[in-house]
Amino acid sequence: MHDYHYWLIAAVVLGIIEVTVGANFFLMWCALSALLVAGLDYIYPLGLKVQIMVFSVVAIAVIIVWQKFKPKFITKQPKTALNQRANQYLGREFYLEEAIVNGFGKVKVDDSSWRVEGPTLPQGSKVKVIGVDGTLLKVQKVEDSK
Repeated sequence: MHDYHYWLIAAVVLGIIEVTVGANFFLMWCALSALLVAGLDYIYPLGLKVQIMVFSVVAIAVIIVWQKFKPKFITKQPKTALNQRANQYLGREFYLEEAIVNGFGKVKVDDSSWRVEGPTLPQGSKVKVIGVDGTLLKVQKVEDSK
């Protein structure tokens, strides 16, 4: 087996590891560098030391360039409200289903009841969600404009 076969195998293995582990493109650049060395060695047979040197220099150079230009190609995803349902209610207004006594009460939100924390208020008072702590909604009284 010629040396370029080893570089092809290394490129495939590195590519598979990149895809399965998700190494943030690091191993992909190493795989492409190994592929380049395999191509060079196929066209013009190189000694092992030269092959390793070419692989190292190309891999390091491409990784440095990628780190510099990565922000242009990869944008950060905005934070989602997935599995943080309570955050959807920030700023919304509701009527108390149960009075707030000793700092705690309940509001009806769609088809469910949520525990709230706020000042002492009677049942039916209008409140606004101003904060969230896990599944606890923090509320303040809203003055009705009648």
